[in-house]
Amino acid sequence: MVVYAELYALNEARAYDELGSVQGSIIPWFYGIHQFQLPDGTTLSGLLMEYIDARKPSSPELTPERQIQTIASCRHAVRVLDIADVAQRDWHDEQVVLYTNPISKLDHAILVDFASTTQTWGPTDLNYIDNYFGLLHTLLGRRGDSIGLNYELVWKHFGEPDDWDPVLAIIPTVSRGKGKGEEGGRG
Repeated sequence: MVVYAELYALNEARAYDELGSVQGSIIPWFYGIHQFQLPDGTTLSGLLMEYIDARKPSSPELTPERQIQTIASCRHAVRVLDIADVAQRDWHDEQVVLYTNPISKLDHAILVDFASTTQTWGPTDLNYIDNYFGLLHTLLGRRGDSIGLNYELVWKHFGEPDDWDPVLAIIPTVSRGKGKGEEGGRG
């Protein structure tokens, strides 16, 4: 189990290195992998990063305009991940937090948890990047657990895939009235 934790930590550190130019904006500042000693003498390795006073997006708290701003921010973050060659292989609703700037009162998404990402390690290795559909799937609600944004606003304002995105994906959507999922395609 320790081996897996160390591999995930190394993988996350590599993703933060690849995303170094956007630390402090769409991702937290990353201060490295460090060893910590507990009072009982146990030594643990862990990641040290910036604390961000952020919360999970929630549609009852956000006006439609603020939700649209958050959705656009998520779309921008996906493009940044793609350009940095970081593919999130484990999208889920805990990876997107909403930060509201205390001065400007503007909202923007911050992405966290890069343990399950892939990056290109060599010039001949291909990194299958599926961030667009992965985050779209997460924003729409995965297996009935919604991130909190209005799914109609997500469909309308997340935007179209870029040229490098896969040409077809099946995205389950959540029917708010009956709670049943439907399969929808976009590509």
